[in-house]
Amino acid sequence: DDDDDDDDADAIPNVSEECRTRAREAVLGTSHFGCHFYYNYQYHWEGIPNHLIDEGLVKIVTIRTEHLERDWNSIEVELGG
Repeated sequence: DDDDDDDDADAIPNVSEECRTRAREAVLGTSHFGCHFYYNYQYHWEGIPNHLIDEGLVKIVTIRTEHLERDWNSIEVELGG
């Protein structure tokens, strides 16, 4: 989506709040943005043990096709690469 920066220390740079909200809602299965988002990400989220989620030990990342290189590089930096 847009290339807005914000002050969220855990956020990947250059990702709009709208994009983050849609991603969060798609993973949690709380909004329907199309079958791929709703069903596939919810499936993976449900496979994560609840205690890991409750302890904040889980982070799900996605790579957007339209921002492939930037997203890939951001995730690599997050992983310490």
